[in-house]
Amino acid sequence: TDISHQLKTPVAALDTCFTILEDPQLLAAERMEFYGRCRNELEGLKGLLDSLLQISRLESGLIQIARKKSLLFDTVIAAVNRIYPKASEKQIGLETDFEPQTEQLAVMQDEKWLCEALVNVLDNAVKYTPTGGEIHVRVLPWQFYVRIDIEDNGIGIPKKHYHDVFKRFYRAQEVVKEEGVGLGLYLSRCIITHEKGYITVKSEVGKGTVFSVFLPASGEGINQWKS
Repeated sequence: TDISHQLKTPVAALDTCFTILEDPQLLAAERMEFYGRCRNELEGLKGLLDSLLQISRLESGLIQIARKKSLLFDTVIAAVNRIYPKASEKQIGLETDFEPQTEQLAVMQDEKWLCEALVNVLDNAVKYTPTGGEIHVRVLPWQFYVRIDIEDNGIGIPKKHYHDVFKRFYRAQEVVKEEGVGLGLYLSRCIITHEKGYITVKSEVGKGTVFSVFLPASGEGINQWKS
């Protein structure tokens, strides 16, 4: 039912665009505009299907998280570099905060999948931060775990929706105008759970949001607590 609901809007939009494109009297500029709309809808469908496949494979065990000890700094920087062009388009400042010793911090991780999880969180931050805003990425090592904070000064999330944002297909009424289908944070949580960690959120409406990813420093799983 969820998937059917998510597919209806882009499929209906494509149907409308193709109907208009069949009009022989359509001007060249108008034709190019509707070709562009078709491309955007197809890109959205591709993103939806890719996310659904990743989630399905993770949940069914077809994808195995292969954790090995490696530098966390490299994974975080790879995620930041992937999202940088999108942040730059909105003139959003993207800052990283590492202490010198943090750059040599190694943890048990699957670099590819942890990077994917961080990219999804960063993408969410860029999407809901206004033009000219700021995003800060910090790595904070502690005795038993490492915390990665991704903080923005965007629209914020009401406290009653903290748990909802990690649900599959959840999209708040305030953000339905933005692109997306509500799978990014759900997929991030799935990946981070497989990495034996967890993710939390703190936010203030109108002031911004902090997503915190906790990973075990020792490689063993850590218990989640309410903050």
